[in-house]
Amino acid sequence: MVPPGGVVEVGADELGLPGKLATEIDSYPRFAHNQVRVLLFAVEHYPLISGHRRRYSSLAPDVQFEFLNAMSHHNRSALRRLVLSYLKSIVFGAFVSQPETEAVVGYRYECLKQLADATTEDQVHH
Repeated sequence: MVPPGGVVEVGADELGLPGKLATEIDSYPRFAHNQVRVLLFAVEHYPLISGHRRRYSSLAPDVQFEFLNAMSHHNRSALRRLVLSYLKSIVFGAFVSQPETEAVVGYRYECLKQLADATTEDQVHH
């Protein structure tokens, strides 16, 4: 999902994102952890019932890309699009929180600093 060579030159593999993401997911509360496991199980095994003869992780990278692209644009199944949307949220959330990505984006935590500097009366609650 996050190949190298974009605006952020390193991709998910170069950042060790799969391992970092697995460690983060392992720290989730049991219910959330199990929900993510079901999501990953669905993505891993869905190719077997959709015409491919292999699990997702066994597909060639270009076939993986085509498979995910087809899922995200599926006309008849909102569930397939939703599964992929959740997966993208998890992966891209982890990707943009990496120091290498934050440096390229230029994220400076200014809002967080202002919140820490504000007094309790100055804070706006939403």
